[in-house]
Amino acid sequence: MKFNPIRILVLGFCCALLFLGSATPAWAAASSPTKGTEQLNQVQQETDKSAQDAPSSIEEVQAKTKEGLNAVQGSADRDKMKGPESTTPTDTMADSFKKGIERMMN
Repeated sequence: MKFNPIRILVLGFCCALLFLGSATPAWAAASSPTKGTEQLNQVQQETDKSAQDAPSSIEEVQAKTKEGLNAVQGSADRDKMKGPESTTPTDTMADSFKKGIERMMN
């Protein structure tokens, strides 16, 4: 059997690609595990406090809700959440159906 240097080069490249592809998730897992958990720790503390206290009155709940997204979470990660202002309007299924029927009729 004759050894072709191009085959050996391609084989080495494929092996290196497979090795790097399998090592990439390990590199991602090596990132800082504590980054981004500060807000979640605060949410956990608020949850624990509300579970131990007596039920809140409606006025207290409304006051906390005005501060952020809800009474427990506050405004944590508000910039990461999707809302009506950050999404594009889409057609409803009925609108899509009507458009399809109109295209078929024309």
